[in-house]
Amino acid sequence: MFKLIKTIKQPQQFKYINRMSTNTSVKGKEVLKKLGELIPLNLAEKWDNVGLLIEPSNTDSMNIESIFLTNDLTEPVLQEAINEGANFIFSYHPPLFNQFKTVNQKSIPQRIAIKSIENKIPVYSPHSALDSCDDGLNDWIANGLIKLNSGRGRSKPITPYQEPLKSTQKISIYLHSNQPLTPEILKQLELNSNFQFFTTDKIELSCNQQQLLILTNLIQSFSNEIKGWDIVNQEKVSSLNNGSGKLVTLDEGIDIDVVIKGVKELFNIEYVRLGKPLSGESKKIKTISLCAGSGGSVIFGEKADLYLTGELTHHAILDACAKGSYVIVCDHTNSERGYLSQILKPNLEKLFDNRVKVLISKLDTDPLKVI
Repeated sequence: MFKLIKTIKQPQQFKYINRMSTNTSVKGKEVLKKLGELIPLNLAEKWDNVGLLIEPSNTDSMNIESIFLTNDLTEPVLQEAINEGANFIFSYHPPLFNQFKTVNQKSIPQRIAIKSIENKIPVYSPHSALDSCDDGLNDWIANGLIKLNSGRGRSKPITPYQEPLKSTQKISIYLHSNQPLTPEILKQLELNSNFQFFTTDKIELSCNQQQLLILTNLIQSFSNEIKGWDIVNQEKVSSLNNGSGKLVTLDEGIDIDVVIKGVKELFNIEYVRLGKPLSGESKKIKTISLCAGSGGSVIFGEKADLYLTGELTHHAILDACAKGSYVIVCDHTNSERGYLSQILKPNLEKLFDNRVKVLISKLDTDPLKVI
């Protein structure tokens, strides 16, 4: 029976290509450990192929002096990394995805794998884990949109990641719309629980059995100030920060032209494609459902004034516009690439205390151009 392959490890007989090391380097094992802490791979979608995809035999003991960042690892980009002397490649999209039974020169992904191994370059891909993690790709977009309203707004995952059980109870507190709780009460709730999420009309907390008695006594002390509250048992906790997509809620609505200008600046692109409500009615944008890349399976999980992603099908756009929403699509990788230079590069430099040089591909670009 054939064994299907989705990662490549180097057989011992490959010829070693010597790379000079200096004091400003990090062992491969430490690089992998720290990347896993920064971007937990358990956040990746089940269908995805993430982590260390191409592993030369000495990866753990290798002195990593430079990490090369790219959105897509094409053959020209791989040669660029080799020319730059990089000895670790961080490719946002996985260059190996489809399963295969042979390793030869007939397909591009296999040629990339072979050449990476021949040049002793590990290749690592986080893909959807980077989309979903705290301070990840979708957070970058969400924060950029909130800045358009002078920082007045908030975001939450559209599909929250279900964290392993840390508490056993969920408490929901239902508020009067014109009667918020005092800062002192909110502080006590936060101190005595795992503070999860709050809106103008609802607060959700999770707690363990020991915290439950304290919280119930606390809530009863201000029960005349709320509509009501309830408790349910839970097996998992919805993460406040980690998960697929983001729903941005701005404190005040802003014009669509302001959003378009902000998206172009954030993604460093000249054009976007805009779908308008079919009714012809103009409205302020207060809620934005977004996902980098191809987000059609994620963003329509929330009702929003605007849907923002890299690519969508014709019928998905038509349906959203028919329901009175705006749609912005920017081409797939245009919604991702800017994260590498704006957020990931400085984060990695800090993560490794500037002991590793972080390079960004100059050849990596979206394959589609507006002409």
